[in-house]
Order: sequence, then structure tokens, then C-alpha cells
Amino acid sequence: LAKNRQDNKLSILKTNLAYARNSAVSYNQAMTLCPMKGAQCTNSWHDKIYLFTDANANQFLDDTDTIIFMIEAVPDSDSLTYPRHAITYRPDGSIAGFQSGSFIYCLKEYPEIMGKRLTISQAGRYRIRDVKCQSDR
Repeated sequence: LAKNRQDNKLSILKTNLAYARNSAVSYNQAMTLCPMKGAQCTNSWHDKIYLFTDANANQFLDDTDTIIFMIEAVPDSDSLTYPRHAITYRPDGSIAGFQSGSFIYCLKEYPEIMGKRLTISQAGRYRIRDVKCQSDR
């Protein structure tokens, strides 16, 4: 069940990354994906993650921006990390600045189960591989 939960959460994340990229291209507008506290992007990727229009690509939910959707937080028994506080897709489908990196999803209660690494390239594309997770026990 934990492995299925991990697979489902990663599937939701990659589907929404693809949606964010396609929306940026289709609407010719920057789209930002990030966890937020108030209107500010944070690095707490285990919390709820939002996709919003980002007209000035400042990675801040301004009055002119609109939240498109929200991804539910991961369970406390799991961890999701990413080395940046946001991913902003530009209208050409690439990601802004130096936002490429890898999401790491691990099952803290089951360190024997391989984690998943979802890597996003500067071109905005992604790939998934298995990764060994660190045990907190």
C-alpha cells in the first residue's frame, strides 16, 4: 500500500508538471508551481503545492495572478523534497533561471523500499528513476 501511495503521488506530480508546462505554452504566460505560505513560495514541498498564473514571473501570488489548482500535501509518513522554492515555466515551455533539479519522494516508515527521483531539466522535461532513501531510524 505504501508503494502504491508513492507511485500515485509521483504520478499526480508529474501529471501536474506536464499540465503546468503545457498551460504556459498554450496561454503564452508564465506558470509557477510551488508550496506557499500566504502568497510567498516556500521550500516546504511536503505541504500543499499550488499552480498559479505568474504574469510577472516573480514566483509570488500577486493580485493579478490566479491559482489554477492545488496538489494535496504528502502524508507525514512520507517525504518530498526539491532543491528550489519554485518551478516557473516560461511561455516557451522551459523553466526559468536555475530551477532545474530533482524531486525526491521517500517512504520514511519503509526505508527498504526504493524512493523515487523525478528530475526536471532546464528544458522543462522530466524523468523518473529509483533512488535509495536515507533512513531516519
